[in-house]
Amino acid sequence: MLDVHGDTSRRLYFVADFNLSYTDKNDVTKPLPRATLPATGEVALPTREGMFGVFEEASKNGGSIFVHCGMHGMCEPSGESAIIKDDDGAIHFMNIPDGSASMEAFIVDANGDRIYGEDFLRHLSDSSGRTGTTLTLSLDMCNAAAFLDGVVDLPYQHGEPDFDGDHSEPVGAIRSNNQLVVISASKRGEVAGEFGDCGAMTYFLTAALGRPQPSTAADVTQYMRDECQGQPIEAYRQTPQIASRYPLTGRFRLLPDIRSRL
Repeated sequence: MLDVHGDTSRRLYFVADFNLSYTDKNDVTKPLPRATLPATGEVALPTREGMFGVFEEASKNGGSIFVHCGMHGMCEPSGESAIIKDDDGAIHFMNIPDGSASMEAFIVDANGDRIYGEDFLRHLSDSSGRTGTTLTLSLDMCNAAAFLDGVVDLPYQHGEPDFDGDHSEPVGAIRSNNQLVVISASKRGEVAGEFGDCGAMTYFLTAALGRPQPSTAADVTQYMRDECQGQPIEAYRQTPQIASRYPLTGRFRLLPDIRSRL
């Protein structure tokens, strides 16, 4: 889901390879319109072409953006990836190393192609040149924190009691005067589990934001971690994290209020 929250309007884009629906307040189930590619009008699938086409369309006029990504995050040796389907419809992800010793963090699209963090951010850039905007990425996937490691500098790690504020910007890091907030479901090497028929981080993030008392980014992080660490299956005791390019103060929001400015 990609939600553009500009000065006067909000647009929603749903990119998936299955039909979507929701139940309204009257308990009526209705279909959700899936995003289409501007150039062809075809339904956008969670492939490189589909996602990047929607990203560029949504960000071309500027404004703040919220992106929720629930794809497969992986850390594997450098090489190529492929999707193998069994006769019974089961899907397996195959990684083919190129023989080098380097490790890569990426997400796998519906075609089995690798998508890297720098590609993800480049297609979400604000080409209008506007400043004072916020890009919030919600990465509910395995190895989530590794996806942008070395791509951007996120010195503010909300919820890390031993964080001292010292950091050095990665070589080739994407520089910007705009805020970038990344909500990660898991650290490198961790599995992102499920809870309540959705990703555990998504479930507990929604619960934290829905509480009546105002919650800071550190409060939300601690709530998600407490809930995840309390799961009975050890492999699902993931470590959610909220990190940002600039400080987050006051009540945590997925996007700044329409009347506010950074």
